[in-house]
Amino acid sequence: MMKTTSLTSLTSLKTCFMRTAAAVKTKRFIKGFRDDTQGVAAIEFAFIAPVMLVMYFGLLEISMAVSADRKVSHSANVVGDLVTQLTVIDRAEMQDIMEATLAVMNVNPNSISNLTIEVSSYEMLNDGSNTRQRIGYARLGGPITRGAATYNPADIGNRLISVNSGAVVARVNYLHKPITAEFMKNVVLHETFMLKPRGVNPTVVFDDAGKNTFMCSVNGTTGRVGCTASTT
Repeated sequence: MMKTTSLTSLTSLKTCFMRTAAAVKTKRFIKGFRDDTQGVAAIEFAFIAPVMLVMYFGLLEISMAVSADRKVSHSANVVGDLVTQLTVIDRAEMQDIMEATLAVMNVNPNSISNLTIEVSSYEMLNDGSNTRQRIGYARLGGPITRGAATYNPADIGNRLISVNSGAVVARVNYLHKPITAEFMKNVVLHETFMLKPRGVNPTVVFDDAGKNTFMCSVNGTTGRVGCTASTT
């Protein structure tokens, strides 16, 4: 009987010892797992990286759109300014003006089709109704898509145009396409500039052998601008 009791006590003691050792190991494992900082940086990066990438590409798209918008504004100012410096513009001179404007715009050759440059010259008739009449027109590219396809000369204020002084209106449209459509959609950037002639004549005349309308395009091989003249 005593021998059986001793064996039972030893078994119970061994079981208790094993449970205690297991508990100690478990506590050590939990403490080690809690105190182990290896891989924390990788986990944090995994959480932060997607947000950083979204912010990076979003800011990149915005900065490119702002840059393109500034080029559109500068180009409209340049084409209008160059036209107002002359009194009579023929087809060859208009080709040079359009090429200079393209150089300012600095558009990728594959994106030329997304660009429209339009410039018009107006005079005010001495008819008692302040009628504004277009006396010259030139365009490179397709029709204006943002804003009226045909400019309304009534929008030219009386401070800018009079019977003694004409006005030049320059408009530029550019379809800006972002790198990815995930952050921005395609947007048509637009700018309109109205300027007074700076030559000795009160108006700027578009005239190439009696023709006052120039339709221009870019040669895909040479990259040079060519214009055809007609009468409106």
